[in-house]
Amino acid sequence: MGEKRDTSGKHTRPKTAPRGKRYLCAKCRKRSPRPVFTPAPWYCPNCLEDKE
Repeated sequence: MGEKRDTSGKHTRPKTAPRGKRYLCAKCRKRSPRPVFTPAPWYCPNCLEDKE
């Protein structure tokens, strides 16, 4: 699935961040020290332990 193409000239926002631009945890919104390349719901190590 590619980027959204809008021919009207308006900007469209993607629903999820592209890979490598994802920094925030899905639960606590804590920032990752480096870009995350895994698919969309990314959890920090603390929230990942709570989830399990």
